[in-house]
Amino acid sequence: MRGSVFSNHTVWWKALGWIFIGLAVLAAMQFYYVQEMLAALILFTALFGSIVTALFLLFVLDRAGEAVLHLFELHVKNLLQHARRVWASSEGRLQR
Repeated sequence: MRGSVFSNHTVWWKALGWIFIGLAVLAAMQFYYVQEMLAALILFTALFGSIVTALFLLFVLDRAGEAVLHLFELHVKNLLQHARRVWASSEGRLQR
């Protein structure tokens, strides 16, 4: 086989080279897949984090609003009781 264009040794090295190239492409595809999955993880984490933050802000505002309304209700009750007493005392003066 000395007269052939390719010897077994050359074919073997070429085949081995293609195998290494195939493995490198496969490894690169896997690294790309991992990068894509990590990017998706980061994006979804940011998305869900912002949603949770917005919901927490709404919850805190609701609780603060309830506290303010409760305080306002107490002050209005006191004001109305005072107004009734003043009204009742003024009615007695008006009737005399």
